[in-house]
Amino acid sequence: MKNILLILSFYFLPVNLFSQLVDKVFAQVGNEIILFSDIENQYLQYLSQGYIEKNEIRCQIIEDLLYQQLLSHHAKVDSVDVTEEDVNKELERRLSTFVSQLGSYEALEEYFGKTILEIKNDFFEIINNQLLSQRMQSTITSSVKVTPEEV
Repeated sequence: MKNILLILSFYFLPVNLFSQLVDKVFAQVGNEIILFSDIENQYLQYLSQGYIEKNEIRCQIIEDLLYQQLLSHHAKVDSVDVTEEDVNKELERRLSTFVSQLGSYEALEEYFGKTILEIKNDFFEIINNQLLSQRMQSTITSSVKVTPEEV
C-alpha cells in the first residue's frame, strides 16, 4: 500500500517541480532557430545603446533576426564562411563598446546578470549569424548595378 501511495504521489506532482524551462524556440528558418533568449539579448543591446524601452524595438528585433536567419541559412547553403577568429574579433569589439558605455567589466556582468564568459557564449552564435548574413547580403548585392537615374 505504501508503494502505491508513493507512486501516486510522484505521478500527481507537477512536472515543473522537476524541470526548469531554459529557453524556448521562437521561430525557425530552415534549420536555423531563433530563441526567446536571442531576442532578449538583442533587446538588452538596444537598451545599452540608449534606446528607450518600447514595443516597436522588440518588433524590429524580431524582424531583423528573421531576416538575418534567412540570409544566414542561405549563406550556409551557398558555403559562405565566417572564421572563428572573425567572430571573436567582433565579439571583443562589441564587449569593449559595452564596457566603455557601462564603465567596467563588473558593470557589464551586472547589467546582463551573467559572467563575461557566459556573455561571450551567448553572443558568439548571434554574432556568427550576423557576420554570415552580412557576407551573404554583400554577395547578393555585389552584382547589382543601379544608375543614379534609377535611384
